[in-house]
Amino acid sequence: MQRWVCRKCSKKWIYPVDRCIYCKGLITKEEGHRLKVVGFTKVFVPSPMHPIVPYNILILEDENGNRIPHKTMREYKIGDKYEEKSSKNEHAVSIVKVKYDVLEAVKKSLALIGWAPKKDARILLKPNIEDSAYPYQAITTNPQVIDAVIQLLKVQGVPVRNITVAEQPDPGVDIKKALERTEIWQVCEKHKVRFINLADTEFEKKSVEKYEFEISKEVLDKDAIINIPVLKTNSLIGISGAMENMRRCLSSKNQEAMLKGNPLEALAYLHKALPKYLTIGDGTIGMQGDGPLQNGEPAFLNLILASRDPVALDMVFCELAMLPAAPYLKLASKASIGQTENIEVVGDEVEAVKFQLKAPRAPKPLKEV
Repeated sequence: MQRWVCRKCSKKWIYPVDRCIYCKGLITKEEGHRLKVVGFTKVFVPSPMHPIVPYNILILEDENGNRIPHKTMREYKIGDKYEEKSSKNEHAVSIVKVKYDVLEAVKKSLALIGWAPKKDARILLKPNIEDSAYPYQAITTNPQVIDAVIQLLKVQGVPVRNITVAEQPDPGVDIKKALERTEIWQVCEKHKVRFINLADTEFEKKSVEKYEFEISKEVLDKDAIINIPVLKTNSLIGISGAMENMRRCLSSKNQEAMLKGNPLEALAYLHKALPKYLTIGDGTIGMQGDGPLQNGEPAFLNLILASRDPVALDMVFCELAMLPAAPYLKLASKASIGQTENIEVVGDEVEAVKFQLKAPRAPKPLKEV
């Protein structure tokens, strides 16, 4: 639990502030780690944002006397300790509700799955900049999430020179215009982080089964990859999440060939050719309806998901969005690429954050194996 406290007059805020609006004093961040239940209520009436009942609203208090409400499906009594345990399971998925600070949500999502970078690692951040769109449209990755990831890497000792943001837009999209409109260029400038258009890089061929993939060497040469997709519905393949966002690591020619063949199977097998990566799923806004582009609608999920297993993360997104499992996930599971059953979820519970998203209109069925 966090509070932002004025050193001079002791006023407190539940969201980040730089200066006290009353006395102009400096602000200190106060963190609480020992939480206990000091009140609760049980809700039996469903609502559009809270369709699963009954659920409990706890009042949690930390060692500093700060309080915050928290939704849970579990039963607690007054005086009980409240703990969220992290997991070492490589398939675990963390779910964190964004309260007032995206940075804290991202930080917590990574702590819950026990991920931390090596200080000398060369790290590539792979957001979604497939189109030229403003952040509020939820088509591209929220720049606040990218900013938070870079801040965390810097705090954990990763030199700025070792951090690269890399992506390529869809054919016909002006990359300069897209970077400025999405505000991702401004984030890169703020932190002096290099941006690379993957379309301009060299590609290396990797063969898996009957497929040949042309993958950017920028992706293959890094020590760690952090995939930062927007969590969206997709009219063609069900959802756009962790797995779909890595498609743009391929040459444009290779991507076009995937769409002409069996895109579901190709998307699954691509992940046998890619190095392992971490995914931070951006659900700060998210998309529903006929996504993933201009025909979709913002969903306002206020969530961050994180996992080392992209299949598990996409599966959890489908479940919390109350959507059918994307068809490529079944293919990925058959190919032993990731986990679709018995997924360990840490942080917020799936049932507590479930929210019915509008499904995309059913497209012409795609071929499966």
